[in-house]
Amino acid sequence: MRTSSAVTLRPVSESVANASETRRAAISEGEIVLRSGDASIILKRDGSIVVKGNNVTIEPGGDIQLKAGRNVVLKEQKILEN
Repeated sequence: MRTSSAVTLRPVSESVANASETRRAAISEGEIVLRSGDASIILKRDGSIVVKGNNVTIEPGGDIQLKAGRNVVLKEQKILEN
């Protein structure tokens, strides 16, 4: 496995993303980090996944199933139900 390898990602087209934004993918011994501006996804060797961003949107074509081996914790000022 490679250590401390970094690649600069380029946008597919200017309409998809501004070329001046920072995009990086880093692969190290213990994790893979994808970063674009203030957003990031980190895949860790222990199976943990960290998703960070100003807003996170999930748009499934079907149901969302959430299964946890332990607790599900929601932290926010207000949790809205439909």
